[in-house]
Amino acid sequence: MKVLLASDNRDISDFLESVRVEYSTVTEREKVIPSVISERPDVLIIEDTLPGRTDMLELLQEAAGYTRIILHVDRFENDEVTLRCVKQNCAILPRNFNFAELERMLFGNHPGVLNPVREPAQKPAANNIRSFPSRLSTRLPGRKSKHLLPNLVVVYSPVSAGKTFTAVNLAACAAQSGRSVALVDLDVSQSSCALWLNVPPGREVLAQALSDPGTPGYQLQMPSGLTVYSPAPDRPPVIDRERLANLLGSLSQRNNLVVVDTPRDLDPVLASYLFSAASKIVVVTDLDYARLIILHGKLKTLKNLIDYNRVVLVANRVTTNKKVTVSDVERAGMVKCRCVIPDVPAPVLEGIYAGKPPALFVPELKVLGDLLGDEQKCSTEISATF
Repeated sequence: MKVLLASDNRDISDFLESVRVEYSTVTEREKVIPSVISERPDVLIIEDTLPGRTDMLELLQEAAGYTRIILHVDRFENDEVTLRCVKQNCAILPRNFNFAELERMLFGNHPGVLNPVREPAQKPAANNIRSFPSRLSTRLPGRKSKHLLPNLVVVYSPVSAGKTFTAVNLAACAAQSGRSVALVDLDVSQSSCALWLNVPPGREVLAQALSDPGTPGYQLQMPSGLTVYSPAPDRPPVIDRERLANLLGSLSQRNNLVVVDTPRDLDPVLASYLFSAASKIVVVTDLDYARLIILHGKLKTLKNLIDYNRVVLVANRVTTNKKVTVSDVERAGMVKCRCVIPDVPAPVLEGIYAGKPPALFVPELKVLGDLLGDEQKCSTEISATF
């Protein structure tokens, strides 16, 4: 199957890679029709917010003469006339879709797909769960590190599964317990830690701290022991290994704990340093099988960089698939799952609006603080939780 992806949605491209679909991308409306004609894709996945001057409705009507179309709707509302017209030519992928829905549109007989698939459907991604290791390895790959910082915790995930949420609340729990904590936001394209913690504009000091490690971060009032080093959203800094190592080394000497929130597309050079320097690597996933497939594949590519004896696997219940169990999460992550983050949407939204980590006032989220303790103490009865 060939797919033309007219979108910059990283989740969709990661999903296509995880199910081994051949795809190409375009980023402007004007390039869609020429690409459809020249490449003859089996499916066009297009986002309604794709930039360009071409009328979207006319574009979709013309493209429908060549291929099947899946329209990822972000701007249109269900009652809009345009969307009702679009449904005549397209399968509609809603704003908050799940990957099982996209998989059915690509490989199955979804009611929104008008034309038959021109070649046999590939093996559904759900079946790939069975290809995960049937049992957890007792001899985990890893390597000894010359750069280990005993109080450095790196939070990582190659998928959108609540990574920043975990980093912010983990740091908040540690600060609330009386520790001095530095939270470093390396996800410079998002600057999400500043949003979560309501860091005032002009107080994003990551760029300055990379140049001068002695630069003070933004000190939160609640919890009082938490200091934030976040990037300015309009001026993302360039991060290199040497300057990052100097900053984290300085922060580890001045604080009881340093928590680093990493980007999903973590640079391999920075990944090599961070994974070798961290005393704990918190890997975050959710209960979506397509994301587990992506996670499993990414961890396999990183196996020579990560000491799996330092990996802490966390399952976030923000997305739940009833067919995915804790054993699937563990097989994907190749280690035991240490805790499950409960789904508490209302308090989380309240925390965002107030600029306060939800873990400060939601007892169920205190489990994140336990990740920093003894392994026997913080392991949860996950089989009973699911």
